[in-house]
Amino acid sequence: MSKDLHSLKYVILFQFFMMNMSWNVNSQLPNSWLSVPDYPGNGYQYLTAFRGIGSVYAGTGTTLNAPFASTDIWEFNFSTNQWTAKADYGGNPKRQATNFTVNGNTYLTGGDYSDMWMYDCTSNIWTQKSDFPGISRVEAVSFAIGDSGYFGTGWDGTYKNDFWLYNTVTNSWQQKSPFAGTGRRSAVGFAVNNFGYIGLGYDGTSRKDIWRYNPVQDSWQQMNDFPGDERYFPATFTINNSAFIVGGENSTTIFNDCYVYSAPADAWTQKASYPGNAISAASATANDSFGLVIAGNTGGGFTRECYKYIPEESIVNISPNFPLFKEFTFYWNDNNHLKIQFSEKIELLYLYNYNGKCLYHEKFLGNKNEILIEVSQTGIYFIEVFYQNKLKKEVIKFTKE
Repeated sequence: MSKDLHSLKYVILFQFFMMNMSWNVNSQLPNSWLSVPDYPGNGYQYLTAFRGIGSVYAGTGTTLNAPFASTDIWEFNFSTNQWTAKADYGGNPKRQATNFTVNGNTYLTGGDYSDMWMYDCTSNIWTQKSDFPGISRVEAVSFAIGDSGYFGTGWDGTYKNDFWLYNTVTNSWQQKSPFAGTGRRSAVGFAVNNFGYIGLGYDGTSRKDIWRYNPVQDSWQQMNDFPGDERYFPATFTINNSAFIVGGENSTTIFNDCYVYSAPADAWTQKASYPGNAISAASATANDSFGLVIAGNTGGGFTRECYKYIPEESIVNISPNFPLFKEFTFYWNDNNHLKIQFSEKIELLYLYNYNGKCLYHEKFLGNKNEILIEVSQTGIYFIEVFYQNKLKKEVIKFTKE
């Protein structure tokens, strides 16, 4: 490959925070997965995962040793790419629990017990709330709409279809119209645009139907089926008005595919496949920009690996020697080394291949203003940059030919 500046072709996928930029958009970048540090907690599957304020959290879940369930909780910070231990869950060890988040507070229930606890991520404190009044069960689903949480389906030795509302203001439960599909376990539940959705799962056979709940009318309506194979134990997360479903299993296959559901259009679109092993019983959550899939069962064993999902973003093609936002200059130092010079202080830099595997990372100390990275193989790469001021970051895509 020529050392000429114009031999470096790259495009910018932007994730801007507190920036006003204007670019001539001319195409769409395929959605992408990037690896992040493995989940460090005790659980390895059936974790519960939820969003906080900026960060996301995961914890509890099945462990390898008695009591075979955990109470530990961990925070993942997208800005620092790090996991941090938080206050343990306040109740008994749980696995196969579920949660919903209202006004920044997360309510965790289900699993092996009927108790419910609220987590305040600002104070890092758990507070016990009213127990779930129905029959305790595992593998239920939940979601939040407004000031209320909703909880239903699951398994207590039978397949459940009961459905409940929790009022966070009055700390009380109320039974609602039962889920209109078959009673089931290991389904997905999510809320988009003030409607709730439950679907997929297992009722003696694997399912792919999707049902929408109207909280005003307390009624259910069947929507378009999930377009992939029937399955249970998939992971799900929502970003803005879209819900993503990743992996799962049926009696013959563990999956690594990913689909997004557009609620306004009642339409499904297949996205980039999960890059790790095919995965089931994983947990997932998201902030407003990224999804995160955490740990799970690969069929041949368990994994604690985690991948961050970056949705489609607008991109631009720019001249290789054009200073990116007046902060970066890229050029090939030789055939196998990319030199990056920057004028603004950088805290973290990561290099990933197209499959999302992290090939290189560096934490910057002092006033270092350039870096030389070996890029010896042809292909598509991503560079993720975190600024020291924490107000912005970029993900840069480039190709070595």
